[in-house]
Amino acid sequence: MIRKLLKKDLRRRLKNPGGYILLILSPVIWTLFIGLIFSPSKKENILPKIKLLIEDHDAGFVSRMFVGAFSNKELAAMFEVTVLEDTTGRALMDQGKASALVIIPEGFGDSLLTQKQSRITLVKNPGESFLPKVAEETVLTLAEAGDRFSYLSSEALRLIKEESEKDGDFSDNAAAAIAVKFNQLARKASAYLFPPIIKLETETVTQEKEPSEQETTRPVLFAYLLCGISLMMLFFLIEALARDIFVESEKKTLYRIIVSPIGARRFVLGKLAFIYISALMAYLLVWTIGVVFLSIRIQQILLFLAFSALALAVLTGIIGLIYASVKSRSQGEAVAPAVILPFSLLGGSMIPLSAMPQLMKKIAMASPVYWGVDGLHQIIIANATVDAIPLHIGILLVLALLLNTLAFFIFEKKIRA
Repeated sequence: MIRKLLKKDLRRRLKNPGGYILLILSPVIWTLFIGLIFSPSKKENILPKIKLLIEDHDAGFVSRMFVGAFSNKELAAMFEVTVLEDTTGRALMDQGKASALVIIPEGFGDSLLTQKQSRITLVKNPGESFLPKVAEETVLTLAEAGDRFSYLSSEALRLIKEESEKDGDFSDNAAAAIAVKFNQLARKASAYLFPPIIKLETETVTQEKEPSEQETTRPVLFAYLLCGISLMMLFFLIEALARDIFVESEKKTLYRIIVSPIGARRFVLGKLAFIYISALMAYLLVWTIGVVFLSIRIQQILLFLAFSALALAVLTGIIGLIYASVKSRSQGEAVAPAVILPFSLLGGSMIPLSAMPQLMKKIAMASPVYWGVDGLHQIIIANATVDAIPLHIGILLVLALLLNTLAFFIFEKKIRA
């Protein structure tokens, strides 16, 4: 009897399959769309250049060395430096033109050469969080390096200071004395620097070409997204299929069925079975497309199938209970989205679970979708086994049995009444 009901419902669906096909394909379409936007590209520069303004009020030898440090190959790749000759730096910062502003005070070089305390002012853009912090750490490192160098080479710097205050070029005797001081410093440091404690040996080996970043990252990203999007879209598909119960009533076919040998109990069981089987077939089609066209790999295939079947049973029970409790199809169409959207939002279908704050993660556990999405992440992304997700399986199993049992008996009671 139930098999005949399934065949009847299937034939009616095949007469107008457009809407259901769109719902079935929408998870793959959305996953592909979002994944292509946010997946990394080899040509992308992950860290944009940090715009740094420098007001050099000293314009001396030492300050020019400080500014010149940013022309180093590594720092030049990170920073876009603009040296200002006036005091317009703060005005430009107020306009958000840079990530940070460095102000070198007048007399900075003299203070360093004479071992006196001096300050460099750093102004950070409050509208940015990460880039100003990088600028701060870089300037701090350069300042620490300058401080250590001035301490270790104090005698040589004193001679440079004295000669720079005299008229004319450095004398040969002064240049020789400065060179001797630096040579003595180098000899003292040579015991620590030469020979190097660590010796680098290089060897070239031939190996197979490794997959590119895109080839390894995109499938994982697609799988991560599809776990959440597929359950949300299947939630809506189950809701669309559940409306059939009221369609049968509106077309007066329900009354003929329940007075026939089929009866109310088999009718309800057949409807719930049709909704579940249809959703499961659509779900498997979605993931088949994901495996074939998005290169998603599922290693724990049996666990994935069993867990997915359990998760869809929970979704079927939720929608079944909603439509068993309302009085009309219009009420069901109004109530169902009000349940689907919050559950999907909290469960990680719309916002990744990893991006949620700690409080939201705790609240998310109240959503059945959370246990489905997180369990799929564990199985597909982390290749988890059964003993890694017992809580997920236990909660979904209890919910599936409880919700579907309630939906079945409430439906049957309503039809008999």
